[in-house]
Amino acid sequence: MRSKRIAILVLAVLGLTATAGTAFAWFGHQGGQHSRIKSFIDWRVNEVLDDIDATAKQRARVDTIKARMFALGAEHAKSRPVVRAAVLEQWRAQTPDARAVHQLVDDRMDELRALAHQAADAALEVHGTLNAKQRAAIETMITERMGR
Repeated sequence: MRSKRIAILVLAVLGLTATAGTAFAWFGHQGGQHSRIKSFIDWRVNEVLDDIDATAKQRARVDTIKARMFALGAEHAKSRPVVRAAVLEQWRAQTPDARAVHQLVDDRMDELRALAHQAADAALEVHGTLNAKQRAAIETMITERMGR
């Protein structure tokens, strides 16, 4: 049962991080998108922390983790224009270099895999920050949403 709870919490934090990372990956790190994405994530995390009656110390720890993950997502998004330019360069070529295109895909997947592992570590940090009752409340939130 404990491993199931850890898995659910990991999935929750991965979901939150994936939301940020995906938003950055699709929309880039430009203008108002950054602040809208950050505002949404801040709102959603604070809503959950309110629901589980997180202490000030727990909130501070989760905020630190959230800020770190958001910064990692933003950093990941910075490479998007470079990758896009490289793909476009291959598209424009009379004979695209298949090996170079596949290397771009592999490199991007390696970056995403590393980001996902950092998200998993962040989830484990959050797990260690919360008490059993709070983790159970989050588990209930997640399982209710999964049932929709």
